[in-house]
Amino acid sequence: MDEKLKRKYIAVKPKGFKYYIWFKTDKISEYVGTFIGKDGWGKNGALTSIECHPSQIESTIYSDELQYS
Repeated sequence: MDEKLKRKYIAVKPKGFKYYIWFKTDKISEYVGTFIGKDGWGKNGALTSIECHPSQIESTIYSDELQYS
């Protein structure tokens, strides 16, 4: 297993988004070149799911705690 995925949470920032979307790492996958995140948290804690090409993810955070600013 990738060491980063041993963290409890992952946040992704898709291109064009101002905010990160947080997921539990067990709620993400990649299938046929598509990043899939289910039941995550978007802006203001909104329930969010996403499917996109990995090249559309601008940056990623791996953490044992949720990080909000």
